[in-house]
Amino acid sequence: MTMTRVSLALLCVVALVSEALAGCGTHKASDGSTYNLDPLTLSGGEYSGPEYVNPTLSYTYRWNFCAPVKTQCGSFSGARVTQTGDQNGACLPCGYDPVSISNHPDGPSKGVQLTYINGLDSKCQNGEISRTTNIIVGCGTSDWTLGAISEPEGSKCLYQIKGTSKHACPLPGTGGSGKLSGGSIFLIIFFSAFTLYFLVGAVVSWKVKGNSGIEIIPNFEFWKDLPFLMKDGVFFIRYKVTGYKPI
Repeated sequence: MTMTRVSLALLCVVALVSEALAGCGTHKASDGSTYNLDPLTLSGGEYSGPEYVNPTLSYTYRWNFCAPVKTQCGSFSGARVTQTGDQNGACLPCGYDPVSISNHPDGPSKGVQLTYINGLDSKCQNGEISRTTNIIVGCGTSDWTLGAISEPEGSKCLYQIKGTSKHACPLPGTGGSGKLSGGSIFLIIFFSAFTLYFLVGAVVSWKVKGNSGIEIIPNFEFWKDLPFLMKDGVFFIRYKVTGYKPI
């Protein structure tokens, strides 16, 4: 019995430590852009910001990234997003563990979007609709800069938190805009033209000039002599630089 209690206690401690150290990890977007979101997680802390609806109605939101907020409310612990009415002080959990981490609405290389859903308690519209929170984080220069908190027009029980962070910028060497560099474009054009030259030249050499075998290669004599021409060029440059002339 004692060992069982000790084991349960240890499991509880491990669970609490795991939750405290929880983070979002890395996210790989659809274009290959990779984000390390762990630095956004506040261990034992929370972010907060206001939503101003009208002069008589405003809310304070508290949230964390893939970890519980410090100020909890509701029937269950572990809320990642909460909403508190500034007038009446009523607190509602607006999301628990993130349902998904997805591309930023403006594109996969622009940041990330985290979606939290509370399907456990505090449902709205007479208990019919689960509260959902989208946290949209764009690439920025600071650890975190809050943009705006709102409830999109026409939505029901949907909350949106926008901000920017340097941790929502793609890791170096990953993803990007998806556009080809100038060097890549040059290589594609060069090798395409080179292939076309050989194909068309071979057909002309075979059909028009009547060549066969290896001699259908266009400008065959030039390509045959090219290695020796390159060798002579190397020796010439070496002679000009060092004064050494091979015997």
